Amino acid sequence: MHHYLAKRIGFLLLTILAASALAFFLLHAVPGGSAETIARHTLVGLEDSVSEQMIQEISAKYNLGDPLWEQYANWLSRAVLAGDLGTSIIYNTPVLKLVSLAIVPTLLLAGTSMLIVIIVGIPLGIYSAVHENQLSDLFIRGATIISISFPAFWIALMLILIFSLILNLLPVAGYGTPANLILPAIALAIHPTAVVIRIVRTSMLETLGQQYITFAIAKGLSFGHIIWNHAIKNALIPVVTVLGVYFGHLLAGAVIIENIFAWPGLGNLLINGVEGHDIPVVTSCIVVIVAMFLIVNFCIDLMYHVIDPRIHYE
Repeated sequence: MHHYLAKRIGFLLLTILAASALAFFLLHAVPGGSAETIARHTLVGLEDSVSEQMIQEISAKYNLGDPLWEQYANWLSRAVLAGDLGTSIIYNTPVLKLVSLAIVPTLLLAGTSMLIVIIVGIPLGIYSAVHENQLSDLFIRGATIISISFPAFWIALMLILIFSLILNLLPVAGYGTPANLILPAIALAIHPTAVVIRIVRTSMLETLGQQYITFAIAKGLSFGHIIWNHAIKNALIPVVTVLGVYFGHLLAGAVIIENIFAWPGLGNLLINGVEGHDIPVVTSCIVVIVAMFLIVNFCIDLMYHVIDPRIHYE
């Protein structure tokens, strides 16, 4: 167990390191030059010309003239040793403060969406499997196909059109009240909910076809007892895996949804950082999102033994 934990933690740290390096170097590869782009967004405006002197001054101020590997090594050493993620070029504020303010709305949005996925997806998947090929099963399967077909941003716009503009029931955008959370959470949860329903249904049908289920039925156990005490636990392992993966999809999808609903999370901060070529902000946001995704999946892996004691890690 200890060997497995050490190996997984080492893999987690290496993945975070690779993600930070990839984000840092790819952002520097954007055409136009870092100093020129920063000047256009912070000093002179997008449509104005940037003088060579201004570019040199910004390069000197942010050490943009140093080799890329040296810039990255300095950023990484400060982040690891002092928890200093640098200073935002756009906001002129420590990146750690910006990330700490943005991470709570993002976790709130992703957590609420995941709760919707679990509460709606798992019961409907079980119901659909138990009522295989009945009218309700066909309706649920058809609804999941339609839900999977539409992208999240289109669903978000339709939700705004119907519930905000036509019915005037919920606010279009904003943050701070439960009403502001409903539409973005639903828009983010619809696609993964449909996928979870189909996976739960398939897993339950496979489990219900096993010999031990047939034996339990032959013993005279009630169908409800068989479902809740025998079938569900064995059908949950692939579902838990998918839930862990989809948490990362919710974090990635939140980038678009947060921008549509003006939600002040990591996604919104990331987009603003990309537009302003704010390398410390973009790198830090990507590292935080990757770290959260890896930590959640690490916890999911540890849950396998709880769900099924036959699973061992060594």
